[in-house]
Amino acid sequence: MIFFAVVAVIVTIIGHLWPQFSTARELEGITRKTERFRKDAEARESLSMKTKELSAKVDELMARLEELKTQGNLNMAALNLPEEKTAAPKSSSANLAPGDLVGRGKLVYQDQECYNCHKIGGKGGKKRGPELDNIGNLATAEQLKKKIFKPKAWYADGYEKRTKDKMPDKFPDVMSDDELEALVTYLMTLKNTDVKTPKPVFPSGS
Repeated sequence: MIFFAVVAVIVTIIGHLWPQFSTARELEGITRKTERFRKDAEARESLSMKTKELSAKVDELMARLEELKTQGNLNMAALNLPEEKTAAPKSSSANLAPGDLVGRGKLVYQDQECYNCHKIGGKGGKKRGPELDNIGNLATAEQLKKKIFKPKAWYADGYEKRTKDKMPDKFPDVMSDDELEALVTYLMTLKNTDVKTPKPVFPSGS
């Protein structure tokens, strides 16, 4: 018994002397770990709260977007976004209603740059081609279609021998049948008898 008592005393003394068996040190280490875990938990909780807040804002914006779409009032100002500047669209016959052939024809006239050779209302032309203000009284729609797609089909009176300023033959390649129909419909409305539009001259055999 005395032997075991001595051994127990020695072990107790050694336990108190060795640092790894120090109760105070063990408590200090546990305290540090606990504090670190607590801070990590707080950081994770803060991050989770921020994530939830951002998610809520996204949901709110999406709901607002759907509401604006439904009301048909979606625009850059409503979303508080800067407006994008865009260039004004070029006029084109495709922007008009299908039934507005005269309006479409005017745009075809502009798009094909017919004003480079012809005058209407005193505007355009470089004396290459005749004025067209009264062409609607002098030619039929079919004659005009034939002239545009086949320039040699007939000539304007006084222009038979002009070779330098002859009408180009490119239009079948650059103009659709629908555009031709619209252009001729417009030309047929030009019936100003105050302007001396030359009469058509048909070659023999045509």
